[in-house]
Formats: sequence, structure tokens, C-alpha cells
Amino acid sequence: MKTYSFKLYQHKRNRHLHRAINAAGNIYNHCIALHKRYYRLFGKHLNRNKLMKHIAKLRNKNEYWQLVGSQGVQDIIQRIDINASKNIKRAGSLSLGLDGVRQSQTATVA
Repeated sequence: MKTYSFKLYQHKRNRHLHRAINAAGNIYNHCIALHKRYYRLFGKHLNRNKLMKHIAKLRNKNEYWQLVGSQGVQDIIQRIDINASKNIKRAGSLSLGLDGVRQSQTATVA
């Protein structure tokens, strides 16, 4: 598998892209927080379809989250779900490995 690394320099043409990346990071952090809270309260894994339904409702209320397309949101949720289910099977507890995505220092959120 090949991986590529890119650096986005601060420029006004990249403003929309920075906002979309930050919105995706916010959705990712929110989903991880929901997974951890659900596991702490109920001791079970959060269902992927319920999470997608919940995030879809939140996206309708939050214009900032609408910067990320629906397919991108589904991909974020699927990645978190796969990672959480692997960690639960392996360790017997929910540890997602990441505490969230660090927000970009260069992007401006409007």
C-alpha cells in the first residue's frame, strides 16, 4: 500500500478545504466521544446504524457539519466502528487508540 503526504499552505484559495477538514475532525471527535460514553454507560458497542442516524440528524441542525459530504461522514463512522470493534474484541474494553483529531492551527472557522 502506498501512502502520500501533503502539506496545505495557508492561502485564501484553500479556505473552504481547511473548513471542511476541520468539520470532519469535529465529527470524528464527536463520534469517538459518543462511543466512549455509550460503552461507559451500557458496557456495549454502539451500533453503527444508530450512530449514522444520530449524526444525520445533527448534520441537519448544524450548517458547519454540512461542509463534509454524507459519504465522508459515513466513511468516518465506519472507520471508527471498525476500530472500536477490533479493540473491544482484543482488549475487552473500549480504547480507540486515538483521543481525537487535533484541530488544525492554520484553518479559520467561521
